Amino acid sequence: MAQATSNLTMVMTRSILKAGALAVAILLQTAQSQAATNAHQSFSATKITTAGQAGEQLTDSQWASALQAQGFFDITTRAPGTLATTASLTYDDRNLYIAFHADQANLPIRATQTTNNVGFGADDFVGVCIDTSGNGTRVFFFETTPLGTRYQQASASSRFNPLWKATAHIEKGRWTATMVIPFAAIGGSANGHDWRFNFVRNVAAVNEHYTWAYDPLMFDNQPPNWPATYEARFWPSLKGLNVAQNTARPKPQAAVYSLESVGRDRTQFPLANGDFGTQSVRVAGVDAVYPFTSSLRFVGTLDPDFSNVEVDQQTIAPQQFQRSLAEYRPFFARGAQYFNPNVFPGVIVPNTLIFYTPAIGPFDSGVKVEGTSGLNAFGVLNVKGAGFNDTAYGYKYRRADGSVQVWSDGAMTRDALGRDAAAEIGSEIRNVHSGLIFGVDQGGEWNPLIPDASLARNTMAFVDSQKPNFETYLGYRNAGPYFAPRTSFTALTDFRGPEAYLNFLGPGAASGPIKSEGIFFSADRFRDRSGAVRQADLIGNLDVVFKTLLHVSLSQQTSESRFYNIGYPTYAGAFDQRFDQSSVFLGFREQSASPSTVSFSAGPFGNAYVQEYGANTTRQLGTSTSVLLGFGATYERNFSGGADGQYLRRLSWSRSLGPDSSLTIALRSISGTGGFAQPGVNLAAIFHRRVADKNDLYTSFGTPAATATLNRFIVKYVWQLGTID
Repeated sequence: MAQATSNLTMVMTRSILKAGALAVAILLQTAQSQAATNAHQSFSATKITTAGQAGEQLTDSQWASALQAQGFFDITTRAPGTLATTASLTYDDRNLYIAFHADQANLPIRATQTTNNVGFGADDFVGVCIDTSGNGTRVFFFETTPLGTRYQQASASSRFNPLWKATAHIEKGRWTATMVIPFAAIGGSANGHDWRFNFVRNVAAVNEHYTWAYDPLMFDNQPPNWPATYEARFWPSLKGLNVAQNTARPKPQAAVYSLESVGRDRTQFPLANGDFGTQSVRVAGVDAVYPFTSSLRFVGTLDPDFSNVEVDQQTIAPQQFQRSLAEYRPFFARGAQYFNPNVFPGVIVPNTLIFYTPAIGPFDSGVKVEGTSGLNAFGVLNVKGAGFNDTAYGYKYRRADGSVQVWSDGAMTRDALGRDAAAEIGSEIRNVHSGLIFGVDQGGEWNPLIPDASLARNTMAFVDSQKPNFETYLGYRNAGPYFAPRTSFTALTDFRGPEAYLNFLGPGAASGPIKSEGIFFSADRFRDRSGAVRQADLIGNLDVVFKTLLHVSLSQQTSESRFYNIGYPTYAGAFDQRFDQSSVFLGFREQSASPSTVSFSAGPFGNAYVQEYGANTTRQLGTSTSVLLGFGATYERNFSGGADGQYLRRLSWSRSLGPDSSLTIALRSISGTGGFAQPGVNLAAIFHRRVADKNDLYTSFGTPAATATLNRFIVKYVWQLGTID
C-alpha cells in the first residue's frame, strides 16, 4: 500500500511539473508572439522611380530605402527562427519589388527543381504574401527557390499563372532572391484602402517554415497547404501605396486554342459522373476576360476544350461517402471561391456544396462576372450545354479583421428533368481577441417534384473556440430527406444531430526528439426522421513528426450508417453497416525531392472486412528527372462468404526540359476482382512548353484521368492575347 501511494505521489508530482512547464512554455510563447510582427501593426511602402525594363534591376540606394522585414518566426517549432532572414519591399508605377537574404550556413541549401510550378515544397523557397482586398478575399502568394524556379497561388484561382520574374543566387552560407511582380498580375490598385502582406520561408533540410507575421492561432502545414490564404487576417497592413488605377487594371485578354487529334478514342471525353463517353470533337475555342476594374471582371468561354485532363483521381480506396472530385476546367477553376462562400467545415460527413461544378458535364458556352469591390466579393455565372442551362451566384461580405462574415449563394438548373433550384444564406461572427466563433447557415431546395418543401432544407450552426495550438468545435446539422439539389455535392440526407471535434497541434520539446505533434478527436451522432440513428462516428488520431523527419500517424475510426431499401417516410428494409478502420501511416522526408510513405488500415467496411496497403516514393535523378512509384492493395473478406481484392500500381517519369518545359509519362494499372474501382491499364504522356513567355504548346497521348488507355494523340496550341493570369 505504501509503495502504491509512493508511485501515485510520483505520478502526480510529474503531472504537476509537466503542467507547470507547459504553462511556462505558453507564457514564453505568448511573450514571443507579442514581440513578433502582427495584424495590429502597419508599415509604409516607399515608392521609387525607374525607367523601362532596365529599371527592374534596382540600385543599392533604391533597396536601401525599401521597407525592411526581419525577426522571422519558426511556425513549426513555435519559436524565433534560428536562421537570419531579411526581406525588402519597394515599388514603382508598374511593379512590386521584393528581395530576400536567407542565411543558411549550417544547413544544406536544397535546390533540385528546375521547371516552374513543378515540385513546390521540395526545395528551399522564400515568398511574399499579398492581400490586395485587405479582408482575405483576394490573396496571392509568389515563391521562388535558390535556383529561381517560380511558384504562385491565388485564392480566387487554382490555375493562377501570370507573368512575373524571379532571380536567385547561391552564395557561401546563404542565398538571395529578387522578385518583380507587375501590379496588373494581381489587380493591384491600392488607392483608398490598405493591403495586408507577409513574408515566408521554407527550410527544406529540416522541414521548418518561417513567417514574418506571427500569431499563436496560426497553424503549420505542409506545402501546398502552407502558406494558407485564410491566415491573411494575421498579417500587418501595408499603407501608402500610390498606384494608378489604369496601371493596376489588367488589360483585356483572350486565350484562343486550336487542336488536332487522331486515334480510335479521339471522341472520348469526361462526363459529369467521372466516366468517359462519346462527345463531338472540338478543334477551336476561346476563353476571354474583360476587366471592369482592377478586381472585377467579365469572363466568357465558347467551345471550351476538355481534352487535357491533367489530374489522375483514380483510387481503389473504399469510400463511405460520395467522393468530391477536383475541378480542372479553367472556366470553373478560376474564381471558384466566389460561388462557394460557405465557410462551414465538413467534420466527418462532408459539407454540402450548393454549386458543385464537377456535377456539370461538358458544356458549350459560359459567361460570368466575378470579383471584389471593397469588402464585398461576388460572382454570377451561366453555362449551357446539350439539354441543360445552369445559373449560379455567390456573395460574401467580410470585415478586414475577419470579425464578421455574411454570405449567400445559390444555383438553378433547367434540363430534361425540369427545373431545380437551391440557395443558402449564412453568417459567422468572430471575437478576434478571445478566438470564439459563432456561425449559422440555412439552405433550401425548390423543385415542383418535391412533395414537401419543408423537408428540403439544410441547416448548420456551430460554435468554435480557437486558442494557440488548440481548437474545440461543436456543431449541429439538419438535412431534410428531400434536400438533394441536382447541381450540388450532397454526401448525406435525412440526418440531424450534433458533431464535434477537438484539435491540438504543438511543437515538441526543444531538447527532445519530436519536432511537432498533434492530437485530433471528432465525433457525431445523427438521427433520421424515424428517430433511428442514421450516422454515428468516432475518430481519434495521433500525429507525430520527429526531428529525423520521420512522420508517424495512428488513427482509429468507428463508424456506423443506416440504410433503407425505401427511405422517408416508409423507412422499409432498414439495415446497418459498420465502417471501422484502424490505420497507421509512416512518412519519411515527405517535403523533399525524394519522399517515401507507407500506410496500412484494416476493419469492417460495409459488407466486408477490408485491409488496405499503400506505399509511395519519389526519387530525384539529378536536377532534371524524377521517378514516382506507387502501390496500393485492398483485400476484402466478404461477410457472406468469399474473398477478393484489387491492386493499384503507379509509375511516373518526369523530365524537366528547362524552366518552362516538361515531359511526363505515366503508367497506372488497376487489377483484381471486386474492389472499389474499375480495373484497367492506362498509359498517358504529356509534353508542355510555354512559348514566348505566355503561349502554350501541349502534345499528349491519352489522359491520366481515364480508367484505361485512350488511343488518341492530341496537339494543341494556345495563343494568349493580352495580360494572362
